[in-house]
Amino acid sequence: MKLKLLINPLCKGAYFADVLAVTQAELQCIYPNINIGISKIGSLNFIDIDAFEKEQISMRQLSRLSFVQGILEQREHNVVSIVDVQPKFKLPEEIVWGNKYRGKTNEIVTQLAINIGLHHAPIDRKTSTNKNIKLLDPMAGRGTTLLWANRYGLDAVGIEKNRDALDHFCRHVKGQCKLHRIKHKYIQGNIGKKNKASTGAFHEIQWEHCRSKIIIGDSSKMTLLSDRFDLIVCDIPYGIQFFGKGNQRNPLQLIKECAPNWIDRLYPEGIVVIVFNSFQPKRTDLIDVFEKLKLEYIDFQAPHRMSESIKRDIVIFKKISP
Repeated sequence: MKLKLLINPLCKGAYFADVLAVTQAELQCIYPNINIGISKIGSLNFIDIDAFEKEQISMRQLSRLSFVQGILEQREHNVVSIVDVQPKFKLPEEIVWGNKYRGKTNEIVTQLAINIGLHHAPIDRKTSTNKNIKLLDPMAGRGTTLLWANRYGLDAVGIEKNRDALDHFCRHVKGQCKLHRIKHKYIQGNIGKKNKASTGAFHEIQWEHCRSKIIIGDSSKMTLLSDRFDLIVCDIPYGIQFFGKGNQRNPLQLIKECAPNWIDRLYPEGIVVIVFNSFQPKRTDLIDVFEKLKLEYIDFQAPHRMSESIKRDIVIFKKISP
């Protein structure tokens, strides 16, 4: 069986000149033993999977790869036909793609990070208890990762220090629910006593199959959380909008302060996926931080140059069972 995976043209805006390398890295992470190639028909780019037995793959899983716009089967005499498969996400794409603001995590990169995290996560433990997989974004911004998690049917919680995030999250979700007539329940409240800093204020959206909750708080303390999580997925601060202590651009010190509290909320065998600017901090520095916390480094790399000062990449860790 020969398949051609059509690369979504939007990936060029996410991965730039490294689009082919990143798409192959994602595919080979999910299916490490396959032979792949690259082809082009007109202006369309494809990743080719050669001599694949149908029972060895999940068409739906392929359709959920961050770069796949469509799947085609190549037949004799160079005839191709479209494979009728749908990713069957729980929510419409506008829930994620319709939320626009400065400094937003790229939607395709976010999906890539979740795909890689889910691949390594201990899914059997959660399915055996008939509960949703739970994702934490400890630097949630305005909820891109949370809403992507909901499209997958995951429960998601985010911590964010910027008080404006709640109102933005509320307006966007309510607008999309009204537009697409999505049944939901919206809850807002405060964990602990109300205060001028809004610490503990939260908004929660409950969909039919899952939920998202974004809480205003300090990612280095995590005292507002009682939940434990299977996945931590986080796009750590970088770029022109980030200044750490002393106006330093490198967020490494911030990660050192926060990471122990993140890991405390992670189940054994849980997975951490970090999206970062590999110029600062260096991959080796991040590995050192998380290995000191007794996490196992999982080799995955998807570097892609965004600008002169930003080369985005992904690093993965697994919490070792005691």
